[in-house]
Amino acid sequence: MARTYLEGRSAYGAEDVLEIARRQAAAEAAALSGTRGLVVLDTDLLVIRVWWEERFGALPEELIGLLAAREARAYLLARPDLPWEADPLRENPEDRQRLFDIHEALLATGAMPHRIVSGQGDARLRQAVAAARELIPAFTRSAEQGG
Repeated sequence: MARTYLEGRSAYGAEDVLEIARRQAAAEAAALSGTRGLVVLDTDLLVIRVWWEERFGALPEELIGLLAAREARAYLLARPDLPWEADPLRENPEDRQRLFDIHEALLATGAMPHRIVSGQGDARLRQAVAAARELIPAFTRSAEQGG
């Protein structure tokens, strides 16, 4: 949602990030609607939470509510060990490890099963597939327990 919303803009503010969060939540709800299968997202409100806190500080009530309303999920967290690729919409090329650490800490404190993926090329892909296979049973147990 962020890329679609921000494409062609030179700046953004807090209301823009809230609108991105609303659209992300709506897109997730639509993807999950009527399916019991696996849904894969390349980002979610957790990323928007970190983005908000980095840029604007304390979370607004609306974003807290959107985060609380999410369906249970499991995560593959990509270690920032691939070369940086410049992009007009990417920020923080020198701060990737610190941001990774923030995401990892959030996942570790919540009831969100997760695995870290690292490496290059096919080895990274194989690791991601193996981690996803490992997470599916853990996620299923967590969701059944209300986690």
